[in-house]
Amino acid sequence: MKLETALRQFLTSFLIPKEAQIIDRILQFFGPHYISMRPGIFSNSDACYVLCFSIVLLNVDAHNATVRRKMSLEEYIRSLRGVNDGKDFPPEMLTSIYENIVNHEIKMCDAEPSGIITDDRWPVLLERSDIVGPYFSASSLCSSSSLSSSPSVFGSVSSASSSSSSSSSLESLAISLYDTDCFAAVCRPIIACFGAIFEISRDENLLQYILKCYKTCAMISSFHELCDSFDSIVISLSKFSSLITESAPTGKNPGQSGASRSSSSAATLAQSNVRKLVNFGKNLKAQYATLSIFQMTLDHGDYLREGWRNIIESIVAINEMDPSELQDENALEMAVRRTARSTEKKGANPSTSTSSSILSVFGIGGGWFGSAEKEPEVSPELVEAENQAKACIQRCSIKRIIHSSKNLQADSLLFLIKALILHSMPTQNKEFKEENGIFCLGLLTNITLINQERIIFVWMLVYEHFAGIISAAKTPSPLVEKAIVCLLLLCVKLVHTDEITDRI
Repeated sequence: MKLETALRQFLTSFLIPKEAQIIDRILQFFGPHYISMRPGIFSNSDACYVLCFSIVLLNVDAHNATVRRKMSLEEYIRSLRGVNDGKDFPPEMLTSIYENIVNHEIKMCDAEPSGIITDDRWPVLLERSDIVGPYFSASSLCSSSSLSSSPSVFGSVSSASSSSSSSSSLESLAISLYDTDCFAAVCRPIIACFGAIFEISRDENLLQYILKCYKTCAMISSFHELCDSFDSIVISLSKFSSLITESAPTGKNPGQSGASRSSSSAATLAQSNVRKLVNFGKNLKAQYATLSIFQMTLDHGDYLREGWRNIIESIVAINEMDPSELQDENALEMAVRRTARSTEKKGANPSTSTSSSILSVFGIGGGWFGSAEKEPEVSPELVEAENQAKACIQRCSIKRIIHSSKNLQADSLLFLIKALILHSMPTQNKEFKEENGIFCLGLLTNITLINQERIIFVWMLVYEHFAGIISAAKTPSPLVEKAIVCLLLLCVKLVHTDEITDRI
């Protein structure tokens, strides 16, 4: 880095009192440090100090309005004769310094707060960005060996390459040491900016571009293991999926039964879910956002924490709209179906047995418009919207996300379990829907069984949740029945697991 560039960067990086003695003392420390970085240019530190002081004087002479007679290039060169330990500085070097300072003033930092960018300061910052060089030099920070394992997402450090000099490559690597802190500081404002644009835009190309930016930020967050940043990305994008409700549901006692719902109210609920599905199919922006959050979860789920709540709430909403997508022939479903069939043989009410089976978890057990009613005719546009919504839901690969939970890091898995517990706990939900609670209990059981190789991490959370629902029940209900069946199934499946055999 040239002397005038380094001095410009140094003097504009902090507030300097406008007193000659203080500036003189600062330059006395700057000179030896610059020589240590660029040996061979100056004969001694005094020569560098004198040249630095001359640059400060030249800056005042060239840009102070009270100085009427400006110093010429010849006068500047003449004033520095014999300064370099009895020798002259190279004329081309002094000419470069003179032209640089005369054409571009060194503007010292003023007393304004650093966070305020006024109209006067903005052009200065833009000009400074074109003039100054790298902030750090690798040799002043660390050795090349300690940097070899520190890749940068912001630049192609891996190709910092044979074509560049070793010093410039090391400078790029040194700067990459601050990537994590820099991205953590700017991530939330960037995501807020993306969200504002995504919310008001109707241009499909712009929407796709913003989603690409979201995914890039998610990739950087996972690369640097910034869980808070990745959570903010998922939470921000979830708002546009139309699947997240404004207020998190909390509240009725788990002992209260939902089985008494009349057939007419069930039909009304089914029609409401169909309307949601159709509206989702018409909302292209919501489909883009939904696909993106599930894809990011699949790619970077290890670094998801609080964002799992939004993912689970989205899965619950999708199950309400299209239960067939999450229907799965697994051990839990088969076990409960056998229980349902044996209950029917004993003369139980078919509607009750259906509500207590796994089929009710997925919302199966009648037509969308009610089995007793004739399906109304629908327009081709509505059919197309419904098909579009189902295609989008299928592309979300929700089953794959559930199955890949066995590969999640322990911390991410715990947050996933806690999110499922939250959405299936009636006492913590204001507008709790029992069908959704049943669905989450089934999902919780499946994920627990998928992760039985590390059951020790989640067993107490899962067991205490099921036991809490059962012990708090005052009257029978499908939710309580579901909790009992799930807990018994877990005990049967995990009884031979060494870590928890005694507890079972």
